[in-house]
Amino acid sequence: MCVDCSGTNSCGLAINASGQITGHADTATDTHAFLYTNGMMTDLSAVSGMPTASGLAINTAGDVVGEAPQFGGTSVAILYSHGVVTNLFPLNENYVGSVATVINDSGVIAGYTTSQCGILCPVYTPFMIENGVTTSLPLPPGIDGDVFDPVISGINNAGQMVASGEDPAGYSHGSVYLNGTPADLGSNTTAFAINSSGTVVGNSNVARFLGNSDVGVFVYKAGVTTDVNLPGVNPTGINDAGWIIANHVVLDHAYLWFPSSIGLAPTGLIFGSEPISVPSTQGTPTCGSCTVTLSNASAAAIAVHNVVATESYSVTHDCPAALDAGASCTISVTFTPAALGPQVGALTVDAGSTTYATLLEGSGAILMKLMASNAPPLINQPFTIVWQAGTGATCSSSGGSWNTPVNSLPASGSKTITESVAATYTYSLLCFYGSGGGEPSAGAQLVVVVNPPPSSGGGSVDLWMLGVLLGLRAIRCRANARIHADNRRLK
Repeated sequence: MCVDCSGTNSCGLAINASGQITGHADTATDTHAFLYTNGMMTDLSAVSGMPTASGLAINTAGDVVGEAPQFGGTSVAILYSHGVVTNLFPLNENYVGSVATVINDSGVIAGYTTSQCGILCPVYTPFMIENGVTTSLPLPPGIDGDVFDPVISGINNAGQMVASGEDPAGYSHGSVYLNGTPADLGSNTTAFAINSSGTVVGNSNVARFLGNSDVGVFVYKAGVTTDVNLPGVNPTGINDAGWIIANHVVLDHAYLWFPSSIGLAPTGLIFGSEPISVPSTQGTPTCGSCTVTLSNASAAAIAVHNVVATESYSVTHDCPAALDAGASCTISVTFTPAALGPQVGALTVDAGSTTYATLLEGSGAILMKLMASNAPPLINQPFTIVWQAGTGATCSSSGGSWNTPVNSLPASGSKTITESVAATYTYSLLCFYGSGGGEPSAGAQLVVVVNPPPSSGGGSVDLWMLGVLLGLRAIRCRANARIHADNRRLK
């Protein structure tokens, strides 16, 4: 794609309705912002005579905003318009850097400034520039104080914006700015884009402090949040028709969510937690039967082939090579986790000339169970517990008479146990992964009821009551003997 640059690497970050693209590209010495129009890439540093680093957003007029390098290793927000690059934030004692992240068709610009280091470093403050006037925006609310370091990632032509940041407790918060006032979209969320009607798309189930692969996707409009069944992807854009573009980080693949006459539904299956190496068909996965339906609502038959799933998932189906108009077929998905933790993937089907996808999510858990031949366990009789914790695990156990030192058990194995007292026992397994030590990475528990031996008669015997009855019988016998002796003396 690089035409006028002498470097070899480039990255497109934004596109407008005319197909103009902006981003950054390497030159022989450093990295510059570019504008790509009609097959020609323009180096914005070269055309303006001012250093640039990256273009981050572009509007329909071809105006670009982004950042440029400045001394001290910080950045300054810039606007490129009609061949001129403007520094939006000349040096000021109130901040040390700035970045312009979005621009709409009315020329409203938003981004953030960075201030001097305090407890946290750097500190971001969101801003908006409209008609040449710069305004600092309020910080979004969080659980334990305001969200800090919010980054504005989207703006529509009404000036509504979306941003994401963390509150002091470490929870991620997506926010939407309406008339300059932020509204919180909830804990463990991020917000990425907003369309002309004010519909926001973002992630849910975002882990505290650290990123995670098992995120969800939501849309928000007019105070109503709706889950979109797209597990494991990060949405990056939404258009006015409600189409969503999303990137699957684990699979390194992009997906487009949109209405179609050919459907693969649902768009996501969530299996929940399943034991390692055990097919989900042997348990009760969250998705129940975990089936997907391919339907053809078009006017002609479509070719169907390449019905496949990614690693840890397998499929069976009744789809013909040609699916008739108005017909449907069923695809069953099985999850067999090969390792511990979240495992995201996808089912893909080539139908017609398009590849359709259902995104898959499950989590591998430690398998710990009682051998079926040992039911029910009895006192003074051995029973066996088996476990499987996945590759790289070392474990320790506790509970009843099964107590072992840390890291003394292998990743999988079995243990024969004998208990001498009838009771309910909870056996625990704690497993570490890798060589770092520290707290256990995962655990499992198994509750076993150890019973007394069954009685030989028709029912159970209360030994204490039996002793009482035998004592009373002996007393009665002695009393009868005295009575008989007295009667003999009277005669």
